[in-house]
Amino acid sequence: MKIFTNKFASKAKQFYIGIVLVGCVLSAMVYYQAETIKRTSSTLMEQQIPALRDIRLIETYLVKQERLLYEYYATSKRELYLIDFLENHVRILALIKNLDHNHSTLALESSLSDEFKSGLDLALKLHENLSSSSTSWDLAREQLEQLTELQAQVMGHLTNAETIISNAVDSGYTDTESNLHTTVNIVFLFTFAIVLVSIYTGRYASKFIKLSTRNERLALFPTRNPNPIVSLSANLELNYCNPAAIAMHKAYVSDKHSTPIALLSPNIKQQLIDTKQSASHVERFYTQLDNHYLTYQIHWLQEIDAFDIHIRDVTEQFEAERSLEYLAFHHPYSKLPNQASLETYTNELISLEQPFSLMLIDVSHFKLLLEQYGLSGANECINAFAMHLSRSANKFSQQLKSKNKLTFYHIADANFVVIYTEQDCSTTLDDLLKGVQSRLSQAISTPYGEMRMSFNCGVTRYPTSNDYETLLLHANIALEEAVKRNIPYAYFDTESGVKHAQQLHIARRLDTAIEKQQFELYFQPKMHLKSQTINSCECLIRWFDDGKFVSPAQFIPIAEHSGFILPLGEWILDSAFAQAKKWHQQNLNIRLAINISARQFTQQGFVQSIKQRLAHFNVPAHLIELEITETAIMDDEEFGISVLQALSTLGISLSIDDFGTGYSSLGYLQRFPVNKLKIDQSFVRNMATDTRDQALVLSICQLAKNLGLDIIAEGVEEHAQLEKLKEYNCDLIQGYLLSRPIPANEFEVFLAKGVSF
Repeated sequence: MKIFTNKFASKAKQFYIGIVLVGCVLSAMVYYQAETIKRTSSTLMEQQIPALRDIRLIETYLVKQERLLYEYYATSKRELYLIDFLENHVRILALIKNLDHNHSTLALESSLSDEFKSGLDLALKLHENLSSSSTSWDLAREQLEQLTELQAQVMGHLTNAETIISNAVDSGYTDTESNLHTTVNIVFLFTFAIVLVSIYTGRYASKFIKLSTRNERLALFPTRNPNPIVSLSANLELNYCNPAAIAMHKAYVSDKHSTPIALLSPNIKQQLIDTKQSASHVERFYTQLDNHYLTYQIHWLQEIDAFDIHIRDVTEQFEAERSLEYLAFHHPYSKLPNQASLETYTNELISLEQPFSLMLIDVSHFKLLLEQYGLSGANECINAFAMHLSRSANKFSQQLKSKNKLTFYHIADANFVVIYTEQDCSTTLDDLLKGVQSRLSQAISTPYGEMRMSFNCGVTRYPTSNDYETLLLHANIALEEAVKRNIPYAYFDTESGVKHAQQLHIARRLDTAIEKQQFELYFQPKMHLKSQTINSCECLIRWFDDGKFVSPAQFIPIAEHSGFILPLGEWILDSAFAQAKKWHQQNLNIRLAINISARQFTQQGFVQSIKQRLAHFNVPAHLIELEITETAIMDDEEFGISVLQALSTLGISLSIDDFGTGYSSLGYLQRFPVNKLKIDQSFVRNMATDTRDQALVLSICQLAKNLGLDIIAEGVEEHAQLEKLKEYNCDLIQGYLLSRPIPANEFEVFLAKGVSF
């Protein structure tokens, strides 16, 4: 290091001496050039430029002198000569004398003396001639001409003098410009040389500083490194350990007589061999000391035949990774294994071809819990259910002394899965489900008090369902079946699977059904019983999927569930209004009853859309009737009543569809601005023989009459039903006894033929 420093200092000294010498020479040259420029500039400013100014002033005075004489000739004013001319002549002589003083080489005074003397004499003679009583004008003109000639000669001398001085000025300017250019070049060269030397010297100094700093840092690195560093010889002898390694050894190793080598794995010898034989000569290993997790990287330094080992405590990282792994496979609230754990475990069982059952459990009324207690409160209730479910199932299994294994998973907010591995045939799945159901029917302790929570369960088995996705799908199908049948649990079967597949097929086909114009409106007549006339009908949608009829009972629920019911409802309204317009133009005046779904009824802008259609299709409002279910209105009673009132204001007829199957409350019925009640066909179907149905229908008819409403009975298929409805003063009937739903053209034919029983 010292040799390098001396060498650097010697070179630096040589460079700086050189630059100083070059600087002195260049400075002397610059000084010489500056003095030259100063002298030239001084001559220009003090002599040559004033001389040019004086010459031009003399020329001006000569012109003025000539003008004065001509003016004297013209006006005979003597003062022009005696005062103005003579004063002007004096100024000219003074200027010429000054020029000769500053530029003796010009000798203007001696060269112009004859011309000035002759001119002055002629001017005097001109004055005498003009001032005499007998002026000779011809002589005066001759004298003026001579004066003009003399002045031209003087002007020639002045022009020559001006040329000489101008050439001297140009020469001085050229010399000054040349000297400045030379000075600039010298300064530029000097600056460029300084820059080059500075760059070279700076780089050399920077290299020296960096090398010095690097060596100092390398010397401090092991000592001040917060991570332990251990250096071992090839024979596993401790060569060096930094303070951090000593501190870690004292904190982590109880044997105070050991060395920091104790921080490493007991298999350290083999690890050193593996590192030495590896291509990169660098390997990483892990070890555990009680509750501490360490990682260390071994470097084989072939040049010095030694190993450097860098140790790091990764306990926090290890714990964090373990915590993240736990969170990834467990539900954040219940701490039960989650869906990721379920998939892993299920795939393991499938790979082992281990038969098992999968039970998908859904806690009922989770939405109600959310509304009552909020999200956190609902989760606490679900957690209580999860704990109760786990305890109940395990306790029942223990009581039966079954070898079958139960595993619980919390896969969604209110959804759980139980995996039941079947190794003991003495305990059937039915026994387990019934036992768990019995225990879960009891009150559960929650943060909000004792609570009873109902649930539904869908069950499927492996290998009947042969992969993870299929297992969940089949369990969900079974769960939906249990909910639909209002039973605690249901098993997946082939029939349910086929039905679900059909529903999926229908849902996919619905997307393009309107675009392909596969829907068509059919019309079922309604007959007024007293007059036996047809003045209204109900619009019913029919779907022909590539020519194959699809029942509304199949696709309407799917459309409602998927949200397709909204565009489908819009198509029905447009088609019904278009048909109403056509029949109105034919003077048929048939009132069309259109079914409105609950989602369509609660859509913002629904009333406005009906109003726009009335205007667009130019259909009288009394020819449109909207059939709305009780449930659609009562989901939001105040909003529903406001919509009914707005529709009634438009003049549209309103009827309550499927009356008797919903709320059927006299209290709300009084508030509804409706015109008709439609008795559901479930009451009409058996009314000819069932006295209870007869009593219900009679009560509805009497209720409607008391409220001033018309009664429509749907599903009338027998004459006995018709006679009873006449007896009960029913207003209108609809059903297969009268006509099945038919296309528009057949409906027109039906109207033309009339009713015949």
